[in-house]
Amino acid sequence: MKAAEILLRYMDRLHDFFEILDSYLDMGMDFFSKLKVWFEKILNYMEQAINALADTIGIKKGDSRHSEEHLFV
Repeated sequence: MKAAEILLRYMDRLHDFFEILDSYLDMGMDFFSKLKVWFEKILNYMEQAINALADTIGIKKGDSRHSEEHLFV
């Protein structure tokens, strides 16, 4: 009987430990999903800035003539 009580006590502690670990993993996943959203926004803003710069300079996306000229400069 004593061994069963000891085993149950350790199993309860192990269960509590895994519940805490699970809560930390949930918080980490939430943090990284928010971080992913922020990185997507940053990349979107960078793409818009690059496209605006290319429009200002006069380079159009997919303009192969322009890219071939710069290969031999």
